[in-house]
Amino acid sequence: MNSEQAGEPKPRAKRTSPEAVRRRMLDAAQQHVHKDGGLTLSFDHLPMETFIRAAEVPRSSVYRIWNSHAAFVADLIQDLFDGGDFADGFDPATRHAVETVFREHIVLTQGTIDQRRSLMREMVRVGVSTNLEAAAASEFRRSLWTLASAIPSIAEGPARDAAVATVREIEKSFLSAMTTFYATMLGLVGLRLREPFTSRHIAVLTNTIVDSFVRRFELDPTITRSVFPGPGIDGEPAEWTYAAWSIAGAIDGMIEHDEDPAPDQAKIEPTAT
Repeated sequence: MNSEQAGEPKPRAKRTSPEAVRRRMLDAAQQHVHKDGGLTLSFDHLPMETFIRAAEVPRSSVYRIWNSHAAFVADLIQDLFDGGDFADGFDPATRHAVETVFREHIVLTQGTIDQRRSLMREMVRVGVSTNLEAAAASEFRRSLWTLASAIPSIAEGPARDAAVATVREIEKSFLSAMTTFYATMLGLVGLRLREPFTSRHIAVLTNTIVDSFVRRFELDPTITRSVFPGPGIDGEPAEWTYAAWSIAGAIDGMIEHDEDPAPDQAKIEPTAT
């Protein structure tokens, strides 16, 4: 005789915790985003009902966590960010390219101010070229741009506030990492920023220029990849992209050009905004 025949109450199904529901929903959505190659502006390809079925979670629990589709998308973007390496600043390939240039020409760090400036320019030339390709291929970066572009179309309220907060947090973390990176590299090369510039100025400028050129990939990738001859570190002409030339010129204008046998570590501006 089973429990029902005996009149005993049927055991309750185990309740899924809100955190488990959230995790399963975001995992299902991430799989979908990766399959599609990133977010699209309308977010129509992120149907919550589909993810509810895929994640096998209670619909009522899902809508207690996210009261709107926009709020869910904002949380998804943040989750994509937390699971990636965007918060570390440059992608691994770009960091490797910059560090390789530094190691190969480390002797220049003991040279004249002009030699140290030439090392800085070469690190920018090689690093930006690598970063343009990595950024253009970044699924997360495309998704972030999509969320930022969609914010004006989201009705004012909690969902829009969540989207704005997500974009700002990601930007803040990225710029913080880049600020530290530039301060470290300038210090290693032996260059000092002149007043009023800080390594944060370089981080903001670099990110803005790279973003502008990377977005042109969708319109005309030949513009972003276009190169022209410019000065190389060994005195021979080298290939420069428009983005690298712009960034190197800007940084060159921010650093002290006077000879200093013992340059100070580049200043780091507080990252709080």
